Amino acid sequence: MSSDHTSSSDGPGRGTYAPLPDDVAQLYTILNNQRRRLCILAVERRCDPPHDLRPIAREVTARINETTLAQARGEKYQRVYVPLIQGHLEQLDEADILRYNEPRKTVAPGPEFEVAVALLNVARSAYDDP
Repeated sequence: MSSDHTSSSDGPGRGTYAPLPDDVAQLYTILNNQRRRLCILAVERRCDPPHDLRPIAREVTARINETTLAQARGEKYQRVYVPLIQGHLEQLDEADILRYNEPRKTVAPGPEFEVAVALLNVARSAYDDP
């Protein structure tokens, strides 16, 4: 594969490739983390934002630990909740995917939320059995 980033005379999808725009590359970097993906999907399942962060963190905890919401407590919960509030939510907010209100510990969909959800759905459908 050629290392230059020019378009091929054979048309799109053949030969060389164009680099991703910075905002798209940033979005893929953000979505590369399981906790951030699960947080986005947990927000997607809710209506009437803003959403209290604690139930979202419990859902993420349950999914990561493959357990029930009732068992997503204590140390397991803290291992998910603390990194969410110390970094993941800020990154999602900076990428305009979620709006994180730190003082209130709430989240709501941001301007790029639907794009992120669409990318996650495409990725999930690529791995579904035909």
